[in-house]
Amino acid sequence: MKIPSAYSNDPHSARFDAAAFAAPGAENAVLYAWVWNAPLDEEGICARLDEMTRLGVQALYIIPEPKSFRPTIMPTALEPDYLTPPYFELFAFAMAEARKRGMRTWLYDEGGWPSGGACGKVLLANPHLAKHSLEKRTVTVAAGEKYTPAADVLAAFDEAGRMAYCADDGAAPAAFEKETALREYYARRQFFDAPGMPDYPDLMLRESCDAFLASTHEKYAPYL
Repeated sequence: MKIPSAYSNDPHSARFDAAAFAAPGAENAVLYAWVWNAPLDEEGICARLDEMTRLGVQALYIIPEPKSFRPTIMPTALEPDYLTPPYFELFAFAMAEARKRGMRTWLYDEGGWPSGGACGKVLLANPHLAKHSLEKRTVTVAAGEKYTPAADVLAAFDEAGRMAYCADDGAAPAAFEKETALREYYARRQFFDAPGMPDYPDLMLRESCDAFLASTHEKYAPYL
């Protein structure tokens, strides 16, 4: 392949290999997603890998979609269950068979998507890691009464924007001479709105990341 003159002074042009570009090999091939959403066995795994080989697939990753992924809006029939020993054994078998066929394989780190919850397993084992959202509500304090915040209140402000309470500074709640409306801000544990959707942990917490890695990558490691 002739390099266009406009690029003749480009130091990278000398490294361009037309043959490698035309046939990049498994290391740089198009990466295909292989969805696992039905019962698995070794015979079926080999049959599908043979078909992919026939079609020229050189690189792949497996996306498992467990029954718990979207049980009401996207039901699946994956067996064995995600992240169980029989599942890992078949996963390792699939990886070994793919390598026999010269395929490049990658690890997808979640049951379904998005990543971070191990398809609900992180929160089942660590409910305290549930993500929260900052919410607000309005309460009215009668004239002469002392404001008593609920246990979940983080801060409260009057209509002029003055702080009436802050959980972090330890100040005693104020008493008001006249009836006063306060905006309370509090943290609410957040869930998906769709029925049957798995809950996800607060991904801003290091502990959530550690729990996810322990549930997924570290569980794959002995088998791969």
